[in-house]
Amino acid sequence: MKKRTREEVFAAIGAAMAETRGRTLDKIDHEADAAVTAARRLVSITLQDYTPYPGAEPGDAEWRYRLALERALHGPLAVPGALRAFSLAQDSSADELTESERALAEAWISATAKARAEGMRGLADSHTAWFEVRSVRPVAPPTAVAVKQMPPAQPDLFH
Repeated sequence: MKKRTREEVFAAIGAAMAETRGRTLDKIDHEADAAVTAARRLVSITLQDYTPYPGAEPGDAEWRYRLALERALHGPLAVPGALRAFSLAQDSSADELTESERALAEAWISATAKARAEGMRGLADSHTAWFEVRSVRPVAPPTAVAVKQMPPAQPDLFH
């Protein structure tokens, strides 16, 4: 499988969004599945300030949060864009936002409230725990110039 550029990934996400309307994930073809995977890699979700107790898994809570967030935003492909819109809204005044950006930011607020309730389900009461949701920049493959400039590997003389 060839490496895709960032533009190709976003084009695939857009195509998958158009293609998946009204379909369940088990009916999506390989290209759309790759777009969903790529979209999920663009957003990191971690449970913070929570002390786990026996039987509670923070990873399960993070997955429940992610699924609830995706459901509330109508699919995993919408999450990175909604997060960007919310971040933009935080850094801008209301008159600087377009109507669609404002609506997406409001949808984000509503979706995160639902997702928090679902993510915390089954965990011990914790008034300080919260979910950190942040954008993750995709790791770019090394360029040919960077590979040429890398120093040669040094032999391990101590082992």
